[in-house]
Amino acid sequence: MRYFLKTLFRGLLLIAIMVGIVAFAGWKATGGQSSLAAPLNNLRASMLNTAGSILSNFQIGNFKIDTSKLIGQQKEVKPKTTDSTIPIESNVASLTLSNTYYYHFQEGTPQSVKNVFLQAINTYNNTGIVKLVPGTASGMQNSIAMGTYNQNTTNVQGDTVDMELGKGGPESFQSTLGDWVHGSAKLNVYYPAATSVSVATHELGHALGLGHSSDPQSVMYPTDQGMTQLTQGDLSTLRTIYSNGSTNDTTTNNNNQ
Repeated sequence: MRYFLKTLFRGLLLIAIMVGIVAFAGWKATGGQSSLAAPLNNLRASMLNTAGSILSNFQIGNFKIDTSKLIGQQKEVKPKTTDSTIPIESNVASLTLSNTYYYHFQEGTPQSVKNVFLQAINTYNNTGIVKLVPGTASGMQNSIAMGTYNQNTTNVQGDTVDMELGKGGPESFQSTLGDWVHGSAKLNVYYPAATSVSVATHELGHALGLGHSSDPQSVMYPTDQGMTQLTQGDLSTLRTIYSNGSTNDTTTNNNNQ
């Protein structure tokens, strides 16, 4: 018995040293020396197999070592595609997103702007594809901040007058634990025409991942046509973005309506 314990202690000590070497090798591989990943993986697998042989010699039961998670593994990315006329914003095309968003209005947002955004929110919630709820997101939850800016963007070219009525879009985040988005949607109050349901619906669509459409009937057409209802193309792209996502808890702490 004493001999067994003494030998077992030596064996465990050897395994601890091996684990330390493997950990150091993993640290070096993730420190930018990606060319060493394959040799280090082989070294790690060899050490783990040796450790398994040592333990099996002690006859202390079955011992299984998983060598599938080797150094240098990366998350597989498969960008989503759609046959719709509305493309997906490029930085969310490869994400797996929850369909729940927590939204809030930035400080100083006029009630008139809140009202048109709230109508746009109802339009998206009525699809059953996404859920926008008032509150503050935490951790890896999706969020949307809505508000205003004031900027003269008038550009005259011949008989054409261009002006920016709003802007919106998603900021994307990826990790091994999940993907999430911080979106924003703002109306340019320099122009009275910007405070409208059609502009709010358009910018909110960008925050949710919808790109510009070539269909003048779509709310995502780049020039405001006064459209407030989602087309089948809008809905198709929205479903594609959130096809593989889950639904987060919709409990909220702060109501910013």
